[in-house]
Amino acid sequence: MRVNISYSIEFDELPIKIKMLLDELKPKLQSDIGDSVEAIWGAFDDKNYNVTIDEIASLRDNLASIDSRLDDVMHILSGYSKALVDLSAPASQEEKAYPPELVSAVEQELSKLKEKSNV
Repeated sequence: MRVNISYSIEFDELPIKIKMLLDELKPKLQSDIGDSVEAIWGAFDDKNYNVTIDEIASLRDNLASIDSRLDDVMHILSGYSKALVDLSAPASQEEKAYPPELVSAVEQELSKLKEKSNV
């Protein structure tokens, strides 16, 4: 049974954590899958079809686990990438939201209010 967990880390540590999650996949990708494929071919060549079926089922389980981890990493990385874009863009978005003419007009109104309150 798969469960979701959550915990917090520092934003700057996220690439390291993503790398760790990907590194955990290497043994499965490099040896487990290759071994499963060899076992499937061997059992099939030996006409041992029940073992072939069992090996295919096992490989599918491994692939589903890998797919799930890749999906997790993909979503984490997508969120991280979006956060990086959002962090780099606020200044330009503020400038677009408040054109200089509007800022100038508001400053003039504030000055007028200050003058009236000092009278």
